[in-house]
Amino acid sequence: MKRRTLVGITGVLLSLIFVLQEVGAAGGGDTRVVFLSNRDRLERPGREFDIFLLDLASSKSENLTLQLKGVVVRSNSQPRLNTRRNSVVFLSFNEGAFVELNLGTKQVTKITDVAYEATSYTVSPDGNTLLYIERGDSTRQVFEVDLASGVSRNVTKNRYNNFEASYSPDGKRIVYVCDKDGSNSIAVMSRDGSEQTILTNRFGDDRYPHWSPDGMKIVFSSSRSGATDTEYHLYTIDANGKNFKLFYQSKAYNSSPVFSPDNKYVAFVSNGRGGMHKDIILKELASGLLMPITFELNDANEKFAIGDGGKVIVFENSGPIDSEIMLYDVRSKKMKNLTSGKGRDLAPSFGEGNQVSQ
Repeated sequence: MKRRTLVGITGVLLSLIFVLQEVGAAGGGDTRVVFLSNRDRLERPGREFDIFLLDLASSKSENLTLQLKGVVVRSNSQPRLNTRRNSVVFLSFNEGAFVELNLGTKQVTKITDVAYEATSYTVSPDGNTLLYIERGDSTRQVFEVDLASGVSRNVTKNRYNNFEASYSPDGKRIVYVCDKDGSNSIAVMSRDGSEQTILTNRFGDDRYPHWSPDGMKIVFSSSRSGATDTEYHLYTIDANGKNFKLFYQSKAYNSSPVFSPDNKYVAFVSNGRGGMHKDIILKELASGLLMPITFELNDANEKFAIGDGGKVIVFENSGPIDSEIMLYDVRSKKMKNLTSGKGRDLAPSFGEGNQVSQ
């Protein structure tokens, strides 16, 4: 596929961006966050959003897309920061395509056409490819696209529904959900699509799989032991299908578990408070201690990302008319509102690969 440059804007902040990268590296991880906001479009009709880049070290934010021509950002554009290529990958809805914004040159390049329902984007650990879900002929399939060439391929290429896929930390394998046995089960395969293997049996709805940092375990959510259809517990299983264990249970819908990069805790979302509340809870792996980090906040707290090697968590605190990006410091146990102001701020993400909740 021939790639096309949509628009180029002089990168007036090129030197600043590289300085911020060095600051992040010195602190043990990249300190930049990308998120969506409509704060600069409140006076305009329509449902458009912009992508913002926020640096935690300087507290400075930049609107990356307001002046761009030829791209349309929506609330489900799901921007992903690719630190390897110093870029942001997202879905542009004017053409239905993945595009890449170079943070140095401010040049936007079309990667590949996709359907509007394309979901679950994940940048590979080496930064060279993007994993995503798109409907094939009649089923959802796992696709991979090379960011340099724009060439995409169907990785799963089977007759079942496959979704919620992510790379292993070494980039050699992929975990995903497959309904081959008549219900959603956790499966793994090699990156080329070979050796597709179902790890869990068909008893229950198994969802939201994520790798441990060493690639040896997978944590996921399931209804298999719940008293009702809305009661989901968390489980772990070795990547070879052995050592299936209950990790956490409560009379709630517990979902989106993610290992921290330092392998000290698993973060997940729970609706245990009832109503419209959703909370982010950490479970320490060494002690088993539970730390509900959002109980002092109202509304829904979800769509989180773990950054700086596991030291901080950013997430979306969303209410009926407003939403903010919050930051929780795991070390100090302090909370900070990163984006207080008008507009809806959504979907924060670091550039640390698979450390983003589904």
